[in-house]
Amino acid sequence: MTDKKLKNAQAWEHIREHGHEMDEVEFKSFFPLFEPGPGPALVDKYGKNDDLTKNAGTGGEAIGQRIIVKGRVLDEDGNPVPKAFIEIWQANSAGRYIHKLDSWDAPLDPNFIGSGWTYTDEDGHYEFTTIKPGNYAWKPDINQWRPAHIHFSVMGPALADRLVTQLYFEGDPLLDYDEGIYLDLDEDERKRVVATYNHDFTEPDWALGYQFDMVLRGSSASPTMPNRHQLTDEERQELKDKGVDLIDD
Repeated sequence: MTDKKLKNAQAWEHIREHGHEMDEVEFKSFFPLFEPGPGPALVDKYGKNDDLTKNAGTGGEAIGQRIIVKGRVLDEDGNPVPKAFIEIWQANSAGRYIHKLDSWDAPLDPNFIGSGWTYTDEDGHYEFTTIKPGNYAWKPDINQWRPAHIHFSVMGPALADRLVTQLYFEGDPLLDYDEGIYLDLDEDERKRVVATYNHDFTEPDWALGYQFDMVLRGSSASPTMPNRHQLTDEERQELKDKGVDLIDD
């Protein structure tokens, strides 16, 4: 990897894996539809944009395995959270994000912008139609790849009801190698970020179905993701010696 590609890769890693810790101005520069606020206010402003297979405005359809993701947003007592505003963003079927800093050598899909939003109904239910994201090389020097995943941002009725997490797919073999993120979670937390296949959610001859419920607070809350890998002092110095400006410095 060239120094330029290494620098771009690290900057993009900061965006896609650390965005929930950016301030509002920095975050909006990458995800312009995002804004903090109570979920119901965002619902009234934006409505729904929940079909990522067709929301690019090109008239075409995204390439990849269609999936339907359904679930509920609940509070700490198991009660539904209505009008929670949910944003998702993800890589395309080849593992490529639609951003100039993403240096992963995979094709872009002109019919896929990789983001959408919706809100929960009175019973806390939500639904997205999208494509299953591809894997991508995260740390090529150690042959580390990211499992397929979808980023979720949930805004409940209060500012404290904020959740940023990730959805993974059961059975993905790369989960066993996802050091620094998925493997940093304990066993119970891992179960809360893995979507399960639900045959009742499929549409025959069209899309597979997955269930992914989220809990905003309490002992059963969905974990905030990711727990980003921290570079050792030796790793940081090695990158600096190569002229890489580290985001966290």
